[in-house]
Amino acid sequence: MNTGIAVVVITKNEEMNIAACLDSVKWADELIVVDSFSTDATVKIALTFTDKVIQREWPGMVGPQRNFGLEQTSSPWVLFLDADERVTSSLKDELLTFVRSSFAMTNGAGEIPRRNYFFGKWLKCSYPNYTRRLLRKGCGRYNEQPGLGFDTLLVDDGLVYRFRNPLEHFTSETIAQRFRKIDFDSSLQADEKYRALKRASFYHLLVSPFAAFIKIYLFKKGFAEGIRGFIYSCMASFNTFMKYAKLWEFNQPQSSPSDKSEVNR
Repeated sequence: MNTGIAVVVITKNEEMNIAACLDSVKWADELIVVDSFSTDATVKIALTFTDKVIQREWPGMVGPQRNFGLEQTSSPWVLFLDADERVTSSLKDELLTFVRSSFAMTNGAGEIPRRNYFFGKWLKCSYPNYTRRLLRKGCGRYNEQPGLGFDTLLVDDGLVYRFRNPLEHFTSETIAQRFRKIDFDSSLQADEKYRALKRASFYHLLVSPFAAFIKIYLFKKGFAEGIRGFIYSCMASFNTFMKYAKLWEFNQPQSSPSDKSEVNR
């Protein structure tokens, strides 16, 4: 089936996720995996779905890695995924209907709602969590400039279409896995701010984490999700704290992101 869609997935030690991810998009014309030299079975598993598995050193930001994957594609539309995401059959149908429609060419990209699962249950307080993941080739690229977001898809030609059907995002299976994800994500976020010459203040360390908790737990009704909602809100708050704590650390004379292995993935 000629879909006109390529899928790009970036990976590092994703043997628990990569099969389900690629299986959900096996209908695409191209499957391209850009792997940062995994030490587990990620590459072996990915090769059972596609021969386009390319190993490349982690550049420190999501943008350059996804842009490299973009350059390997030949399809007119490119869908970017993380290994812990799945494309549902309803989203697949919506994507195919969209790219074949008469109005598709007025759009340069598409943003998709993301349904986050936390300990096996969909967290409504984190929905719709729109993320810009579909790109018409030649209409934009991922940001590689500090200060504009470490995983921001910049569109310079066309409108941005908003999809109705969601991606499924399986965030973690254990608290330990979640903390490892926070450690990695907060390092990327802090590094991006450091490169943009930002600094962390007491306000960022004290007020911003509290505000993150209040936003999810109260305003987005995380309290209605029971213990899961409370833990999720606390972890979002902790992610914010770690981001600014690491930014403070990076700005100390004896420290910089280049010294931190987690930033280099």
